[in-house]
Amino acid sequence: MKKLLLLISTSLIICACEPGHIIDYNYTIINNSGKTVTIIPYVNGNKDLQNAIKLNQGDKSNKKYRYTPPGGAGYSMSNLLPNNSGYVAFVYDNDKIDVFSIYSEQCTNCPTISNNSIGIKYSENNRNPFNSQFSNETNEVYYITPEDYQNATDCGGNCN
Repeated sequence: MKKLLLLISTSLIICACEPGHIIDYNYTIINNSGKTVTIIPYVNGNKDLQNAIKLNQGDKSNKKYRYTPPGGAGYSMSNLLPNNSGYVAFVYDNDKIDVFSIYSEQCTNCPTISNNSIGIKYSENNRNPFNSQFSNETNEVYYITPEDYQNATDCGGNCN
């Protein structure tokens, strides 16, 4: 009987220490636009040039996350951004710009960007990297295309 109790106790301790289901997340942005693209996050509504990422043609930016229980899983493409950032600009050769938001266009109390005269592409936009089509899976790749450059807003050579 003592052996049975010891066996049950040992089994419970081993099961309680089991790490659970580990999930690996892998998010990549690849520049196939034909232009140099600088990805500039906005932190607390202002451009954060210190955390900007420069992607030459064919370059990629990649981040990997590992979820190990306990805790909340659920990474998405938005995890590529620094904390307190809900917006990012894609600047093409300092000639054209796209500004994307992790927020829905319907959000009335979401943070805003200061001094922004560029139209924002919200999460509903099908070319927004934070749209669910690019963020729902554990492995996601977003391609910046020549069409993205063509459809971006001209900023007269002063996008930064």
